[in-house]
Amino acid sequence: NVPLMLGIRHDARPHVNPEGKIIPLEKYGLKIISMGILVPPDQPMVWRGPMLHSAITQFLQKVEWGKLDYLLVDLPPGTGDVQLSLVQTVPLSGAVIVTTPQEVALMDVRKGVAMFRKTNVMILGVIENMTGEIFGKGGGEKAAAQFQVPYLGSVPLDGQVREGGDSGKPVVISASERPSARALLKAAQMLEQAMPESPSLTLPLKGGGKGGGN
Repeated sequence: NVPLMLGIRHDARPHVNPEGKIIPLEKYGLKIISMGILVPPDQPMVWRGPMLHSAITQFLQKVEWGKLDYLLVDLPPGTGDVQLSLVQTVPLSGAVIVTTPQEVALMDVRKGVAMFRKTNVMILGVIENMTGEIFGKGGGEKAAAQFQVPYLGSVPLDGQVREGGDSGKPVVISASERPSARALLKAAQMLEQAMPESPSLTLPLKGGGKGGGN
């Protein structure tokens, strides 16, 4: 769903350079590659571990990324094949834990933190997403304190974030004055400060999932 959220046309396809590497698409100053670009939107991805590992390897090694400030990999929730393949394939600067406030999401977060620490991946911080009356608040901050890692802030539950994701105009672009946009920008700044001096790769682990909101 990255192409939808960034306003990339469903029929857009990346080119391949003479060396056989994929040239990523670009939007809002970002270089982007996603299975959502390569596979029709209504086609399910029923893949097992080896196929997922192959896809991750190709995205890292067969894409002409060029010079980047950071490379972020958006992962599904949990501690499955995708996370393990990434950890085993490349050296990572760290993991960013993204969670909603409620306990059912924090259960996955604790497992994710344990997995990354067992594989010697630094936890760069925790972001609490969709903070508000529906999901509560404070769970992400408590998790950060529990694991003694930076708390990167909370993003309030905001219909504008959902609208921006559906229309392909992120709230930080379409409504940068909103509290949710300011929270996202502040989290990005704090994450940059938490990065090691020589970053290689950075990945967010979704603890509570997108939930159709932020």
